[in-house]
This record gives sequence, C-alpha cells and structure tokens, in this order.
Amino acid sequence: GIDSDEVVSPTFTILNEYVGRLKMYHSVFYRIDNYFEMETTGLADYFGDESSVIIIEWAGKVELLLPKERLQIFICSTGENSREFEFVDACSCYGHIIEVLKKWEGH
Repeated sequence: GIDSDEVVSPTFTILNEYVGRLKMYHSVFYRIDNYFEMETTGLADYFGDESSVIIIEWAGKVELLLPKERLQIFICSTGENSREFEFVDACSCYGHIIEVLKKWEGH
C-alpha cells in the first residue's frame, strides 16, 4: 500500500521513507561498519512505532541493536533471476504474516 511509483534502495542515502497504509522506512546498512555508525543514522528512534514498518538490508551488521520483536527475511540467490526467501519469526509474534506470505508463494 505504498503511495509511490518507485521504491528504490537507499544505498547512498541510508534511509528512505514512504507513506502508505503504514509508513515504511527502508534502510541499507551495507556501508555501516560499526554500531556507533548505526546509532548516528537515527533509525533506532523509529523502533516501537507500531504505525510503521522498518526494512533493513544488511541488518546482520547491527543485529545486537535491533528490536527482539522482528520478522527476519533471508534472501538467497537460486539462479540468475530467481531467489529463495526464508522467513524467521524472531519473537513468535509474526506467524500470521508468514502464513499470508506462504499463500503468495510462486507469484
């Protein structure tokens, strides 16, 4: 439900914000080298806002700073134009979302 024609990776801007049914904050930590740098992005200020979704690419670099209540998505390349997604409910509270996503498998 994002009200945007284009959602792009924020590789160089660190954080992009989109408005839709929920606010979506999209961040890429590929260029983040340590926890101090992550804290300077201000992204942690958005944690706990139930009216938003935060998507973090390369989140493993700052895993200790992430909220315990999160849905992790691991994406692996299975070919030139194909990917496999693994969903991990880190807090046992997002099972309903995973079930909805399973219905979309193959779409």
